Amino acid sequence: MDINARSGGHRLHPKKRGVEYQRSDVSFRQEKCPGGFVLGDKTDSDNALGYYMWSISDNRLIMDAVTAECHGFSEPVASRGVTIEAILERIDVEMRDQVAQAIFESITTGVFFDQRYKVNLPDGSNRWIVAKGRAIFDADNTPFLGIGSVRDITLKKTYQFEPRQ
Repeated sequence: MDINARSGGHRLHPKKRGVEYQRSDVSFRQEKCPGGFVLGDKTDSDNALGYYMWSISDNRLIMDAVTAECHGFSEPVASRGVTIEAILERIDVEMRDQVAQAIFESITTGVFFDQRYKVNLPDGSNRWIVAKGRAIFDADNTPFLGIGSVRDITLKKTYQFEPRQ
């Protein structure tokens, strides 16, 4: 996926999936998660904050353990770095162009990167991610580094509160 590619963008219409529960005045849905937890067994995904650093000139995005797990990469691979295209390939096809365009704008104009997107993991599961960051520019106004944070918001997206009917 070329981050310079531009498109009209797509709107994601998530399908309602999962098990429905009834509690007092509110019904909510819970997606079944293999292993019982959305972000592995070692952390609470709503509180896990990951970090990344993208060497733009080398096109190498280095991730910590949380960011790696959110995007389905092993820690050794993430610590060596992956290309931005490898990240984009795991983003849901309906959101990929929007995220690529936001990356392009961030590295060409310096605007703050702030995106929510769904990642399709190699095991067939998916996660919802909020990624924020910015490009760092040198004295010639050339972007050389992207830094930012990632938060897994899958649990928040999974529990969809709806009024009882």
